[in-house]
Parts: sequence; structure tokens; C-alpha cells
Amino acid sequence: MPSKTSLESKTLSLLKECQDGNHIYVGYSGGMDSHVLLNTVALCRENLTKEVIAVHVNHGLNEKACQWAEHCQVTCDALKIKFIQVDLNAVAPKGESQEEWARDLRYHAFMELLGPNDIILTAHHKDDLAETLLLQLLRGAGPAGLSAMPDKIQFGIGWHVRPFLGINRKEIVQYARELGLDWITDDSNDDERFDRNYLRHNIIPALKHRWPGMLKTFSRVARIQSGVNELIEDLAAQDLSSCLYIENNTLSAQSLGELTNTRAINVIRFWLKTRQHRSPGAKILEQILTDVVNSEPDASPCISWAGIQIRRYRDMIFLTHDLPATKQHHKKINWDTCDECLLDFGILRAELNTGKGLSHKKIKGKDVNVRFRDGNEKIKLGGHHHSLKNVFQENGIPPCFRELIPLIYIDDTLVEIAGLCINNDFIAGPDEKSLLISWDRANEVYAMRDQSDRGTGF
Repeated sequence: MPSKTSLESKTLSLLKECQDGNHIYVGYSGGMDSHVLLNTVALCRENLTKEVIAVHVNHGLNEKACQWAEHCQVTCDALKIKFIQVDLNAVAPKGESQEEWARDLRYHAFMELLGPNDIILTAHHKDDLAETLLLQLLRGAGPAGLSAMPDKIQFGIGWHVRPFLGINRKEIVQYARELGLDWITDDSNDDERFDRNYLRHNIIPALKHRWPGMLKTFSRVARIQSGVNELIEDLAAQDLSSCLYIENNTLSAQSLGELTNTRAINVIRFWLKTRQHRSPGAKILEQILTDVVNSEPDASPCISWAGIQIRRYRDMIFLTHDLPATKQHHKKINWDTCDECLLDFGILRAELNTGKGLSHKKIKGKDVNVRFRDGNEKIKLGGHHHSLKNVFQENGIPPCFRELIPLIYIDDTLVEIAGLCINNDFIAGPDEKSLLISWDRANEVYAMRDQSDRGTGF
């Protein structure tokens, strides 16, 4: 069994490698592994300069979830450690793995908490690494998946640290019992419908019996694959530099098409990683290459998975979250500009200003309403009336956004395309009282404008 001192020493050593930051978050489910980790951090906290905070994620999947959260709160109170509870609805959509879905939501919640160079600790150990490596192998993963679990890795703007990767489950059980810890037992861990539980209870014990040193061997395999993956990502970073539109972090379809299929897929996978998104499986990556990258420039293809969409517009490959349905053609919203205007895609706000926005005297006492594109709109720009279609094309606005962009009307006159341009006849003078309208999705949408062959943008 590892000594208390060795656990503290390993944990403290890894934490000290992560400089700066203000917080150490401990992923605390209340189970045995995370309880040992929390105790270990508590024992060495006098040597730490960062605040220690326990994070309990309630996935909403078990009827005992509230009891578990209460247990975690009581434990943290006894240890004098700050406690945060994050509540999620982690029920997976049809067709998604419940294990992976809950894990992704949990990790996203952790990432949202981290400030620059903050640390999230999790209690993964040798057995977890072996289970993960086998799962990834059975799913057909490459070196990135088989590298499984490094003990320290960049995680968003912070770090993910796993100080127990050199320790196996049996040692942690012995350690927890010797300390007399009181932990939660999740009965779902015995449910062999879940792949990880099936491996844990049936396959891993048989492998250990036949090959007693398998945990050490699997750790070595993961380290080797980690090195291979590092070389692959070095190549991807070089290729990405020649395929990237730096202005909006999108990819050039033409540049990707000049690479071999293997290298192009490698770039897409790496690009998704730099955007903090989990890579899809090999089948979807191949679809992205075939149906999006290699599509005709005037097509508008889209590949969706796990709430993410990859699209093409002209030469630009870009990423969005799932967009709302665009069936708003005849929708008209009467807007009192003293209040926020809630839309299917974002929020409009208005404030009084001077010299920027809509002329206050020209709109005073008139009805302000919000509409959406139906194909017949015109707006006066540069002294001439232009169709909305031409305005969007000249400004390189991808089609997927065009019916989501709010159009501001005074009575029946289009006076502003939110966040993009204002009708010439309604622009406030330099010292004139004005109404300044902002749309909280404008930066997201207009950052995706095509970076090549664009007009003046009026």
C-alpha cells in the first residue's frame, strides 16, 4: 500500500509543476477514489499557495443524487474545504453513449470553472487507465485515444492533473480502509450494461490473472502512444498554419484539398481540439472531408454531431453550435426598446447614445419592430437601395445565419440590419442624440464572414 507521505509527495509535486493560477479544484463525486484524493489534498494543503475547492457534479441520473451531494457537503465542511455543487441534466440524447455524454458534460462544467492556470484534480488511477485504453481500442481509436490519460495536460485555460495514475485500485481501497474513510457507493458501478463496468468486472480480472503485470504494460503503451500522438499533432500544427484563416479561425477548403486525405483529417481533428471540442469518430471525420471540404463552393453542406455543426461557405470551413430552426419569415416582434428583446437566437438591447446608431429624432414616437428575412427586403446604403440578399452576399455572410439575423424596422421601413449596417436615412449625426442597438450574437455571426473576395461591406 502506498504511504500517506508518498501520496502527498506525488500530488504536491504535480501541483507545483503548474505555476500561477489561484485555485485547485478537486473533482469530488463522493466515491472512494475521489475521497482519497480530497483527503490527500487536504493533508498537503499547508504547502499549497492556491485555494482548494471541491466540485461535486450532480448529473441528475440517480435517485440518490441529492443524498450524495449532502454527504459531499458534510465531508467538505469537516475538512474545512470550500464546496461547489454543479447540477446537470446529463440524460443522453437518443443514439449517444450515456457514459460519454455525462463525461463530456462533466468535463465541460469543470472547464467553465477554471481561470487562467487554475487546476482541476481527478482521481484516475492505473485501473482507470487500463479500462480507458481497452475501451478506446475497442472503439477503433488512434494514438490520441490510446494515449488515454496523461498525469498532467492543458485543459482549456487551466490544467487537468491526475496524481494517482501510478497507483492501482487495490492500493487505493487498502488506503481508504486504513484511514477509515466514509465514501459513497454508486450501485450503477455494478451495472454491466455499461461498457466500462463490463470490462471492470469481467475482462480486466481475467487479463490480470493471465498477465499479472498488465497494468504496468498498459501504462507503458499509453506513454508510447502519447509520444506518437505528440508527433502527429506537431505535423497537424504545421499543416494547420497553411490552412487557417487567422481572422476568424476557420479553415480553407482549397488548402485542405491540397493535402492527402490522412493529413487533411488530421488537421480537422487538431483544429477541433484547439477550439476545445471533442473530435468525432473516424466515420464523421471522413464525412466532413467528403461532404463538406470536397463539396462544390456554392453548396452549403452541414455535418452535425453532439451539438456541433461543421459547415462550408465558399472556401471557408467553419464551426457552429446547433442553430435554431429558421422558420421565422413572417414573424414580427413589437419591441419596446426600454426592454431587452428575446429572440430565438440571441438578445437585442438598445441604449441612448450620442452620434452612434439610429437618429433619435427620426424614430421618436414611431413603432419599432423586429422581423426576419423573407426574401423581399431592401435597405438604403451608399445612397442606393440594395436587396438584403446582395448585402449578405457582399458581406460574405454564410447562408445558415441569414434568416437568424434580426432586422430592425421603424413602422414598415428597414432601418438597420442588427450589428451590420444602418439605413442611410436614419444614421445619427456626429453630435445627435441616438439609439444604439446591440445584438449579443453579432460577433459570433459576423466573425464567420468569408475572408476572401468580399465587397466593401457598405
